[in-house]
Amino acid sequence: MKMMCACILFLMHVTICMAGPRAIQRDTQGNAQHQKPSYTAQQNGRIVETDATGNKQYHRQQYLMKDGKVYQTDSLGNVQYHKPGFAIQNDSKVYQTDSLGNVQYHKPSFAI
Repeated sequence: MKMMCACILFLMHVTICMAGPRAIQRDTQGNAQHQKPSYTAQQNGRIVETDATGNKQYHRQQYLMKDGKVYQTDSLGNVQYHKPGFAIQNDSKVYQTDSLGNVQYHKPSFAI
C-alpha cells in the first residue's frame, strides 16, 4: 500500500513538472484566483491557457514569449505585435501591457 501511494505521488510530481510553470491569475489586491483560468508555459515557448483543473485549452488565445515579453499569436503561431501582451517583472509578477508596451498596473496581474 505504501509503495502504491509513493508511486502515485511520484507520477503526480512528474506530470506537474512536465506541464511547465503555471501562472495563476491574481486580482488587483494580489490574491490568487484559483477558480479562474491560468496559463502554462510549454518547452517551445508557447503559453497555453488552462482551466481551473489544469486542462490545456488549445482552442483559446495562445501566446509566445519573445525578447522577455509575451505576445499574442494567431492560430498559426504568428506573433501579433499590434495587440496587447504581457510583461514579466523581476519579482515574477506578470502584468498586462497595451499595444505600445505600457504596463497596465490597474488590470489584473499574474504570479508565477
